[in-house]
Amino acid sequence: LTGSTATLSVGSQAGPGRIYARDGARDLVFTIDETLVADLTRDAVAYRRRDLFGFRPFNAVSLGVERDGHQWSFEKTEAADGTSTWRQLSPDATAVDEAPMEDLLAKLSNLRADEFVDSRDNTGLDAPVARIRVSFTDREDNITEERVIVGHPDGDGTNTNVFAVSGDEPGAARLNTEAWNDAIEALETLSDAPGTTPS
Repeated sequence: LTGSTATLSVGSQAGPGRIYARDGARDLVFTIDETLVADLTRDAVAYRRRDLFGFRPFNAVSLGVERDGHQWSFEKTEAADGTSTWRQLSPDATAVDEAPMEDLLAKLSNLRADEFVDSRDNTGLDAPVARIRVSFTDREDNITEERVIVGHPDGDGTNTNVFAVSGDEPGAARLNTEAWNDAIEALETLSDAPGTTPS
């Protein structure tokens, strides 16, 4: 039930692959698989989502990027026949090529944490080099928005270390540097297309 809590007490070995356990609200003793005990003793960080974003290219409906003082804004539009296309809303309203847009969305959605750090100190996130906002539809067709900031410890854009945080998550994620550089390359390819000059 929502808002309820339960306590599981774990005991000694009950046999091959089994551990004694008891629900704190009952006297009944039962056994559980020892792999469950192993999962329960893992650090909390092991359960954190490593994907920086929760969207996939097919369910994204809008994208906003701020980088190096420039801003881009894109939105997916649905035609009467059910087909969808992406348009740039700013700095200029114009159509964009689907292939580079899909490539950018794919590379952003594939960004993952190599590891997590407990503190944002020395991550460069106090002065982000990029801000990314993505809206997408979930399985119930509700719109979810995610906001991510990205930083470099030295702030010079060398990308030797790349950290990011999604929303209000604690600490920071250290990104795969090559994957981040690929995403930036995809953004630059898209922004070099006719009509997509940054503001």
